[in-house]
Amino acid sequence: MATMVIGYLVEWTKDDVVTAQFLTQMRRIHEDARAPCTLYCVADVIARHREQLRDIGADPLFDVQIATKRPLKTVCQHAEGKTIVWPGASLEEIETEVAEAVGAFVECFGSRPTGISGPLGAYRGLQDRPDVLAVLDRHGIRFSRTYARDQNDWQPVEFSVEPFWYTYQGFSHIAEFPSQGWQEPIIRKIYGWDDAHGYLDYVKADVDDAVRRENLVWSYWACDWSAIRGATDMAHIEGLIRYAQENGLELSTQKAAYEKMVENETRAGNGDGSHEETPEP
Repeated sequence: MATMVIGYLVEWTKDDVVTAQFLTQMRRIHEDARAPCTLYCVADVIARHREQLRDIGADPLFDVQIATKRPLKTVCQHAEGKTIVWPGASLEEIETEVAEAVGAFVECFGSRPTGISGPLGAYRGLQDRPDVLAVLDRHGIRFSRTYARDQNDWQPVEFSVEPFWYTYQGFSHIAEFPSQGWQEPIIRKIYGWDDAHGYLDYVKADVDDAVRRENLVWSYWACDWSAIRGATDMAHIEGLIRYAQENGLELSTQKAAYEKMVENETRAGNGDGSHEETPEP
């Protein structure tokens, strides 16, 4: 059975209204459907919405992890005849951001995070950045969601790209969960923010594709601000969840998917901590 992980990048810090509204609506639709999800939160969001996040995190339906505000590596997007470059953060900036996010998380939950996402996503994740992986490792990170663009640093990422271990980089205990398909804010901007129903019709085709891939782990990417833009009730996400459940996708948190990945490796005889990295497509 294919697995779907709905992961939200909770990054809006311009005001508290958008984030609070998102957290309220997100919790409602996931509780109503009993659908697990993961929230990747930047440090400022954790600090400013501590009580709401602590309450959400007390329910095992929700997995709260951390995120950085700056890209973990440079993104050079080639699309529609244009090139846009988003410079990646320096190693020192990444160290500072991760430490701040971990500190805010510990203060909020009394435990340490194990997962991380950066903004934008990039081609190949952190396969070419063992220095960044070393920073994450020092802070106890065991899985990341950073592979979210194709060879042109654009979209979509093919469903043939599957989770893998950073074995060749020297971190066989850190897993990468690529975000396949289109990121929700990018494709919704293309469709038009007011056409949430058109977007839902489009993403249902991704569900149909995912169902046909028996062992797929699909890490679906949405953001707090985009999930409620033009659709404050998040009806398009609610419709996606219902359609996925009705068609046999197993919904999971990212942490649970990581734990299952570790379990599968142990059963396969790699319980010594060495993992086989999935080759690049």
